[in-house]
Amino acid sequence: MCFVIILLAIIAAIGLRHDCSLKNRLIIILIPFLDSVLSHFVLQWLGLGPLTVFVGSAMFGILSLLGVQALLSPRRLLVFKLAWQQIRRRQRQAALLMAGLMIGSAIISSSLIVGDSLDETVRKEVEAAWGSTDIVISGYDSTIGQVVEIPSSIVDELRELDVDGVDSIQAGRITTASVETSEGVAEPNVPWFALEHQEDALIGSSSNGLTWFELEEARRFSNQSIVVINRALSDELDVDEGDEIELGWFVRSDLGIERTKQSFLIHDVVSMANQGQLAGTTSPAIFTDLQSAQTLQQSGQNVTTIRLSVKGIEETRNGYSPLIEQLELALNQTIDAEDSGLQFLADDGSDSFTIASSQGLGRIPASLVRSIKQNQSNLMEDSSLLEVLQVPLISLKANGSELLTLADGDVNHVISEEDAIWHWGSGGFGYERDDNESWVWRVPSGSIITDVSIDNEYGFASYDEGLILGNSSDEDSTLRLLKDRDMVAVELH
Repeated sequence: MCFVIILLAIIAAIGLRHDCSLKNRLIIILIPFLDSVLSHFVLQWLGLGPLTVFVGSAMFGILSLLGVQALLSPRRLLVFKLAWQQIRRRQRQAALLMAGLMIGSAIISSSLIVGDSLDETVRKEVEAAWGSTDIVISGYDSTIGQVVEIPSSIVDELRELDVDGVDSIQAGRITTASVETSEGVAEPNVPWFALEHQEDALIGSSSNGLTWFELEEARRFSNQSIVVINRALSDELDVDEGDEIELGWFVRSDLGIERTKQSFLIHDVVSMANQGQLAGTTSPAIFTDLQSAQTLQQSGQNVTTIRLSVKGIEETRNGYSPLIEQLELALNQTIDAEDSGLQFLADDGSDSFTIASSQGLGRIPASLVRSIKQNQSNLMEDSSLLEVLQVPLISLKANGSELLTLADGDVNHVISEEDAIWHWGSGGFGYERDDNESWVWRVPSGSIITDVSIDNEYGFASYDEGLILGNSSDEDSTLRLLKDRDMVAVELH
């Protein structure tokens, strides 16, 4: 900064060598230099940042240089007076000119500042969430809105293959849960992390944190379910170590997707450092050991994410491309049909077999179907291929008449009477008569049928708000009995 001010002052003094004496030229050089140094110490004393101090002291030095020239040089004084008279004569134009210069300078400086700060913010958030991780393997099934479950056997086989360039592998489960305190303060969507132990993986800082192994050991010796939270969640919910919170999350079962709730004891509140900020530098997060998460989420030995750290790889797109190709080949060797949810069903009485999927909605990816078609002649000569799309059929109408009426996509029981067939599931019950007349009743949203009893043209269904009566001899008759009663079972004698 001093060098810049002295350089500008020397240039100005050389330009005024015919108008000023040697003494005045020395003053023109020294005064701006002293003013800039003085302003530098004043701005530093005010606690401003290094960049602000540098720019501010340079501006004070330049202003001092311009003012000293007007005082010591007759030619600069004349120019100053003419400029001042011009400004007073044309005040509107001068004001517009100054406003334009100020707005233009503000736009340019703000764009530079915002751009730099935004880049730095994004970089900081990415580095916090990823840490030493370079590649993440995970999936999301958009048909059911759930993450893809990865068997832990794939992780073990990937480690055994020892792909060149891969330094370490850390697998785990990353889902979300709602968090509620005893005072009713809640966070509806908080990331839930449960990862494998790694020597260099620390949840929080060395002074205010713990390892994944220490978290697992704490869970083993605790007589209550425990959870670790980061400082961001602690501040938002106003909870601390030793408090109880309630977590709510969704699990997949044979009955579909269900919501589960359970109380947890806060074992520790970790700082926003290392893997304590996996969700971001300011985002809340909860942590449990991997075994507890697999048990609570009813996921068996599955994980949802595989995090890989690499070594000796150039951090560019071209540098990562060969490694990603090697990982794809390794995964193709480890993932078999059972892991991907494919089922091969053979019929002993014929020469045909069926390829089906047990994941999601049972859909086979279109890419796999195209691949089978393209390789059909090589895989199975003189064979034919039939594509079938199965969807749940609940109701079918023709010319305004019901041909098929089901109360629920999943039928639990079917009972046949003399001239009618009764059917029911969790979502409702009904019947179909031999004359194609039908009747169906479905439970309100949020309720399920708890029990059904059928006898002699009458059907009774109980649910949490009462008892429903259906009559197969009268399809227009629907009676609601015992209203606003929580019915558990019904039996006819």
